[in-house]
Amino acid sequence: MTSVYAVADVNWLLSALTQASAAMIAIVGGLLVTRYVALHAEQASAQRRVDDLKRRFETAKSQHAAARASFQSGEVNDLLEDHAVFTAAFEATTHGRQLDVETVLDAVEEDGEGLDRELLSRQVAALDQEMSAAVGAIAPLVPVRKRHPDWDEFRRENDVTASKPDLWRWVYDEVCHVAILAAREAEEKARKGALAGMSSYLDPYIRMPGPGIDVETRRANREWRLTAVDRATAAMEQLSQEQRLAQENLDAARQPEGFSLAIRVLIALAVLGMVVPVVVMTFGEMYLHWGWRVVVSTLFLAGVGLLLRFLLVYADFLREGGRTSLPKNLLGLLKP
Repeated sequence: MTSVYAVADVNWLLSALTQASAAMIAIVGGLLVTRYVALHAEQASAQRRVDDLKRRFETAKSQHAAARASFQSGEVNDLLEDHAVFTAAFEATTHGRQLDVETVLDAVEEDGEGLDRELLSRQVAALDQEMSAAVGAIAPLVPVRKRHPDWDEFRRENDVTASKPDLWRWVYDEVCHVAILAAREAEEKARKGALAGMSSYLDPYIRMPGPGIDVETRRANREWRLTAVDRATAAMEQLSQEQRLAQENLDAARQPEGFSLAIRVLIALAVLGMVVPVVVMTFGEMYLHWGWRVVVSTLFLAGVGLLLRFLLVYADFLREGGRTSLPKNLLGLLKP
């Protein structure tokens, strides 16, 4: 009879320890898994938000760069559309000089502050080249006389192809007025019986109003372009702020601190409260000395105590003014 009671007593003890450990692991592990699944969903949503904001930020960044480039291009174009610049370019061409940036800035009485000098230099060179082409194509076709056809008729009669019609029209009007001046000068000399030849019909010349824009239009254009740049800058800064907040939310949705420590605690409880009793039962012990019973029970209680200690430490970590960090391993839980 003693042997039967001993066997039953051992089986009940080992089975109770195993079931109790399994129940605690199931409860705590279930909570952890539920939280982990929820965090995974939050993380996926936050990651999509971050990716979307990154794409939108890159688009806003490109739009901002385009607005800045448009501002610089518009400023340079408006500067070169000034009548004084056309006159300086015409004078440089007719006197065999090359138009440069300093000549342009002196003509409009500006210092060029805030302008893209490289872009301005390229545009000035293009204007100089276009002016040379226009003067070279038009001047030989304009006779020295008082009357000339209008630009459209002249272009049709001489089959002139103008890449920049406004500039070429202005050059034509300028050359025509120089030719008219030369014709009048020739008539005056003829009346006076002068034998000297006619002076070059390109020097001197009368400067006619060019196709440039006025100051008010230029100021309005600048304000419009600045508004576009400001809007692009504000949009980029707003998206940058949203991207930073979204990244913070993503970081907060990652694996919370203490998750790996909780897994270690559950593993320890499983080993102490389940593996040891199961191993003992596997070998089919018919009788277990009371000392070994104490050892098995102590291991189970140690696992339970470790779990409770973790919960206590984690609660103190979450409490305002509590612990500032969690232990790195199981041994750290044993420290006060």
